[in-house]
Amino acid sequence: MQDNIQVTIEVDQAKLQRVPISTSTRTLYVGTRNVHGKEDAKGLPLAERLMCLSGLAKIQLIGHLLVVTRQRTEYGRT
Repeated sequence: MQDNIQVTIEVDQAKLQRVPISTSTRTLYVGTRNVHGKEDAKGLPLAERLMCLSGLAKIQLIGHLLVVTRQRTEYGRT
């Protein structure tokens, strides 16, 4: 059975280009987990799928929070 996770996005305008923050109705991870690539994401289905997207530098799972950090481009924008 595949679980569906509903995510609500809260945008921090000061960090809009760098760190979108989302919350979930379910606990995504008990504690804090930093995922820096596909290898780190193994065993975490949400992180595994997100790390397949291009341009992601890091994902943080903190209880109900999901923080996604995009890679910087050569022009300093994300």
